Amino acid sequence: MKFKAIVLIFFIFLLTSCSNNDKKGDFENYLKISIPNKVDVIKYDSNNTLQDYSTSFLYKLNDIEREKIAYHIYNNLGDSLQKDCWKKYGEYYSYEISDSTMMSGYYLKAVLINNSLNTLIIKEVKWK
Repeated sequence: MKFKAIVLIFFIFLLTSCSNNDKKGDFENYLKISIPNKVDVIKYDSNNTLQDYSTSFLYKLNDIEREKIAYHIYNNLGDSLQKDCWKKYGEYYSYEISDSTMMSGYYLKAVLINNSLNTLIIKEVKWK
């Protein structure tokens, strides 16, 4: 009986970890980079309250990882982007892009939060 319970718990854990890795993998494949393993899922609804919203990710990054992701976001979303797409609002930077022709309806909204800007929150990622 104990063995069946252990197998069931392991199976549930395996299913949960695979679904998170698929979402992370889509983002990694699109940006052509490797996302750090230090990843937590956070949830937001349209009012910025915590909800079960599977397209939101929180990444704890060091300086090199953060610059690498910002660089790849800039380079992989098209030539029409300006480096000043990251706009400073008080203690954080915000980045938003939406273009229905360039990425088949791709939409990205991200925020870099201070405390040495080491937290990148991808608030919304959509492929239409």
